[in-house]
Amino acid sequence: MQKDANADWVHVRMKMMDFKAPHAAPLIAYADEVAEALELGPGGIPYPDPVHGGTGAEVLFLFSHPGDQAIRDRGGSGLLSLENKDVASRNCLDECVRIGLDVDRVTLWNAVPQPLPKGKNPGVEDLRGGARWLPGLLDLLPKVQVVALLSRNAETTWDAALPNPSLDHFDPVRGPGPGQQGTATRGARQRLTDVFDEIAKRLDTTPPT
Repeated sequence: MQKDANADWVHVRMKMMDFKAPHAAPLIAYADEVAEALELGPGGIPYPDPVHGGTGAEVLFLFSHPGDQAIRDRGGSGLLSLENKDVASRNCLDECVRIGLDVDRVTLWNAVPQPLPKGKNPGVEDLRGGARWLPGLLDLLPKVQVVALLSRNAETTWDAALPNPSLDHFDPVRGPGPGQQGTATRGARQRLTDVFDEIAKRLDTTPPT
C-alpha cells in the first residue's frame, strides 16, 4: 500500500475489479443500500476499498464524513481508503505502519456516509441520521475487535446509535480526526498516536524493526 496511490485512476479501476470478492462484496452492496435509501445513485456513497479487510476486518476506523478525495463526482477515488490523496489517509497509513497493523485488517466507514455540500460540516441531524447505518455495518463485520472513533463527529454518531445489541459490547477507542483540521489543535497529534498505541495493545501487533 502506498500513500496517494488512488490519485492514479488506473490503480482505482484495478481495485474496482475486486468489488465482487467475497470479503468486499457485502460492504459494496451495503454502501449501495445506504445510497438508495438516501436517494443517491450507485456509488453515491463511497465504497470501502477492497484492498482493506472488508468483512474480515479486525479494526473499524469511523471517520466524520467523506472528503473530496473519496467522492467520485469531485474527482476523488470513490473509495474509503488509506490510499486516498489526503492528510487523514496519510496520517492513518503512517500510524498503521508504525504499529505493524496490516491494512487488510482494517476497514473504513464515515459517521455521515453521504457526501455533504462542498465546505459544509455535518450538523446534528446529519450525525444522528448516520447512526441508523452503524448496526447493519457492524453486523457485516463479525471479526471486528476494535472500533476507533476518529473525530468528535464519529463519537456523536456512535453514541446516538446506542443502546444497540450490535454495538453495545464494544469499548471504542476515541481520538481526534486524523485530517489537517483534526490534528491542528494542541496535543491532537499525540492523542492520535495514543489511539493507535491502544489498537496495537488490543491486537498485540508487532511494530516493524
